[in-house]
Amino acid sequence: MNITDIYVATDLSEASASAARWAQNVKGTLGATVTVAHVVEVSVANWFTSAMDTFEDHQHVEKAKENIRAWYKDATGDEPDFVDIRMGSPATQIGAIAGANPKTALLVMSSTGKGALQRLFLGSTVARVAANPVCPLIVVHPDHESFEPNKTVVVGTDFSPMADYAVDAAVGLAQMLHSPLHIVHANPAPPVLVFDGADVPVESLQASALSWSQSMMSTLTERLGTLPRRFDDRDQCGAAGDGVGRGRKDPARRIACGGTFW
Repeated sequence: MNITDIYVATDLSEASASAARWAQNVKGTLGATVTVAHVVEVSVANWFTSAMDTFEDHQHVEKAKENIRAWYKDATGDEPDFVDIRMGSPATQIGAIAGANPKTALLVMSSTGKGALQRLFLGSTVARVAANPVCPLIVVHPDHESFEPNKTVVVGTDFSPMADYAVDAAVGLAQMLHSPLHIVHANPAPPVLVFDGADVPVESLQASALSWSQSMMSTLTERLGTLPRRFDDRDQCGAAGDGVGRGRKDPARRIACGGTFW
């Protein structure tokens, strides 16, 4: 994993400024360029406010890019290397922008600035992009926008082929940031099974699941044998999200990675 292109997706809100600041902070460590991507969504609201008129001529586009550069500078104190502005579906266009160089790209977005009601009816662009990411994706929480090298990278896995992509991305990120890596697998609570009228003891099912996951974790750690010595693996019981969440809430662990598991 060799990241040379950081893409910051923004709707120019204060919430997305967190993503801009995180990207600018990590830019020097990775030796990467920063491209700010802004998408004007095709909607009735934007039609009424003439937002889509931006694309009528070259001067309008350049003016819009100047405004985006100014927004980024206000948020970070520096100008971005590039600006890409498009019209269409935000999730689709953001994927197209970052997908131009998927092997060297890192996409950075912030937690949604929408309220709960808006998310219910409109959904979240971050969630849509994360459901089918074209490259590694960092979602920045406003409370954790500062970047500090050597903070632990946490990645969750269910040992599926798709989860391996998340693990590989986390490995590359940890190596570039000189950070330790924690791999988390959480065993879901087993269902109660009945054979010949007798319940199978839950403890037996848990022991079997734990044995399997430990074997899979051992195979995974052998594959990743070139990691720095600070490599650590964890095997926890409970819901998968809770497993990664416990690692993410630890103050010493600031970056949580996940994969698309379907």
